[in-house]
Amino acid sequence: MIEKDISQYLSLEQRARNLFGENYDLENCVEELRQYRNTTLSPEQVRTLQKRFLDVSLRLDEYMAIGTPEEWREAVTKQISRHPVDKTKPDSGYGNYYENARVIVCPNCNGRLKLKSKGKYCDKCGQKLSWENHDVTK
Repeated sequence: MIEKDISQYLSLEQRARNLFGENYDLENCVEELRQYRNTTLSPEQVRTLQKRFLDVSLRLDEYMAIGTPEEWREAVTKQISRHPVDKTKPDSGYGNYYENARVIVCPNCNGRLKLKSKGKYCDKCGQKLSWENHDVTK
């Protein structure tokens, strides 16, 4: 009797795998039956919804790896060249004589920039900088 029960169990499990995939077993089948017992959906409709959910979640993972639209917009706007801002106090007088006394900051993050190197990008936030036609060395 036990051998017959085992044989029937294995047969049912093989049918479940054939219908729903290799990683599917009777425990999964029973659990899904418990979950969807009170719904008005047929098993085929539930399976279709599961496949659609899986497809959408995979696409969502791809989009999340790229970043949110806000992160994308921010990255794109940082690639537009902006002029550094001179925040040297006009009454100090030192800025006119000593280059190190000048306070030149990034227009995006207000991080202090190295006037000697005049880098193409802010090393704090990545904002693209344009030093052309912009006299910060008065």
